[in-house]
Amino acid sequence: MLHIENYSEKFSDVKKIYFHNHNDVRGSFIKVYENKEFQKVMPTVDEIYLSTSQKNVIRGIHFQTTPHQLTKVITCLSGSIVDLFIDLRKNSDTYGSFEILKLSESDEFSILIPEGFGHGFGVTTDSATLLYYQQGCYDINFEGGIHPLSLDVDWGISESIISERDSKLPAFEGSDEKFNL
Repeated sequence: MLHIENYSEKFSDVKKIYFHNHNDVRGSFIKVYENKEFQKVMPTVDEIYLSTSQKNVIRGIHFQTTPHQLTKVITCLSGSIVDLFIDLRKNSDTYGSFEILKLSESDEFSILIPEGFGHGFGVTTDSATLLYYQQGCYDINFEGGIHPLSLDVDWGISESIISERDSKLPAFEGSDEKFNL
């Protein structure tokens, strides 16, 4: 059985998802997907990704525009990250606001980031592996991004490693119309 709770008062659409977890002397056994239960938080799962990154890597901040916006459920399987989400929804009271959280393999929850949000993360351990469930399919024609170092964020990283693509993304400057989803 899934247990779902709000991540914060500021972002009521961002959720923490706790999966059924059984621990004993042998280790742990976690049910990470059951169609009937998972549909409560994500009606369809269209793609599943596994991402492994080394220390100091920052991935993102990525999003997709209408009509191909994405909802993501993110689980940290190994290592530790600083995870960032930013509200890019038109007419939202929290447009341009963002939060970060630390997510690690020892956490017993995943984070749901709804459509209309940008997402990125930075790796703070030797490596980190993330599992993404995604509602909506990646479409290069609708992708967008924000330069990850353009926000005042403590990624917990000394020398960041950013892809060439991400290093060319535009900076976020408040209510710039190009980021409104």
